Amino acid sequence: MIFSEFISACHALETEGRSYAVVTLIKIDAHVPQEVGAKMLVTSTGLHAGTIGGGKLEAKAIELAQKQLSESGAKLYKIDLNQDLGMVCGGVATIFVESSQHKSWNLAVYGAGHVGQALVQLLRTFACQLYWVDSRQEWLDKQPDHPRLKKILSSKLGDVPTTLPEGTYHIIATPGHAFDLEVLKSVLGLKHTPYIGVIGSKVKARTIRASLMSEGFSKDDCERFHCPMGLPIGNNTPAEIAVSIAAQILDRRDQKS
Repeated sequence: MIFSEFISACHALETEGRSYAVVTLIKIDAHVPQEVGAKMLVTSTGLHAGTIGGGKLEAKAIELAQKQLSESGAKLYKIDLNQDLGMVCGGVATIFVESSQHKSWNLAVYGAGHVGQALVQLLRTFACQLYWVDSRQEWLDKQPDHPRLKKILSSKLGDVPTTLPEGTYHIIATPGHAFDLEVLKSVLGLKHTPYIGVIGSKVKARTIRASLMSEGFSKDDCERFHCPMGLPIGNNTPAEIAVSIAAQILDRRDQKS
């Protein structure tokens, strides 16, 4: 595996937000069926790219690499081909296994209007899985596809939150108050929601909370979401609103950590 191919494969996995381990053959004693410096990439599903020689040695290295994915840092292993693997050729291979782990972080943006467009353009640069929900295909099409961006076209926005992973951060900026409320009520029905934000003013926040209280939502429920959302920074342009919302989400994530 030439180095440029190795770098490209690592970049692709990073872009997709997938965890992986790098296995490097760093020393050979006696006969080992590969050269020092050989590399391979291993994911939870097995060998992804490259090779350190194939056969029993490679199978053992994949096993060790997948174990490393569940841990942290890096580790050195010496594998005796005869004693450990029963290979007649003998020899000892020393491999270095290091893992690159990506914890799942899911963000959902409801609404593909001007603020939604600015938000998605910014958030897709984060190492997260981003879900973008709207009822208008032509607005979702305004942003290019991306490995970490899933576009969800739905005429019933309130049905979407229950289909998303547990622990998703929910950012509600739909085309209108009625749609915002529909999504918000659905999100408030979920147990594990580290962040809920609704775009709007303090006046809109009072209106939303009054509507929720009249429908039987508790006072605690009415305090679970940010409205207005975003830190009190910047102006009212979509780009700076997006920055203020992203900053609040990062602050909430780091507090939670």
